[in-house]
Amino acid sequence: MKNLILMFGILLASFSSLMAQGPGGRGMMEGEPAEVAAKMTERMTEHLGLNEEQSTKILALNTKHITEMQAMREESQGDRETMRAAMKEHRTTYEGELKEILTEEQFTTFQEQQKNRQGRKGGKKRKKS
Repeated sequence: MKNLILMFGILLASFSSLMAQGPGGRGMMEGEPAEVAAKMTERMTEHLGLNEEQSTKILALNTKHITEMQAMREESQGDRETMRAAMKEHRTTYEGELKEILTEEQFTTFQEQQKNRQGRKGGKKRKKS
C-alpha cells in the first residue's frame, strides 16, 4: 500500500512539472496572433526604445505579420520549400514596412538583434577531424 501511494505521488509530481512548462511548439509564433504580436511588440518596445505612436503602429503590423505567417504555415503543410520561399518574401515585406516606422538607428539595432538571434538558433557545429 505504501508503495502504491509513493508511486502515485511520484506520478502526480511528474505530471505537475510537465504542466508547469507550458505547451511546446515552434516557439514565438505559436498561439493567438494578437497575444503573440503583443509579446513581440512589448519586447521590441523595450529593446528598441519605441515611443507610443511607434508601438501602436508596430502592434498592428506585428498582428498582421503573425496572422499571415500562421496562415502560410497552415496552407503549405508538407511543401517546405514553397513555404520557406513565401515566408522569406513576406519577411522582406515586413521589414520594409517596419523600416518606415522605426528610426534609422532603431532599424539598425533591430537588424543586429535578428542576426544575433539567428546565430544562437543555429548553435555551434562541431568540425569533423
